[in-house]
Amino acid sequence: MEALVTDTGKTYRQTYAGLLIAEPGRIKLLREALDTAEAARAFSKG
Repeated sequence: MEALVTDTGKTYRQTYAGLLIAEPGRIKLLREALDTAEAARAFSKG
């Protein structure tokens, strides 16, 4: 996904990943991750 951060004028190119492991009727494991360095770059002024 890409979005323009209006406060900084920079494009935020989000990389996001997830892992879901389920057993019948319940979630056994859920992990989510995003590129925090890219978020910091896009939202920082200057």
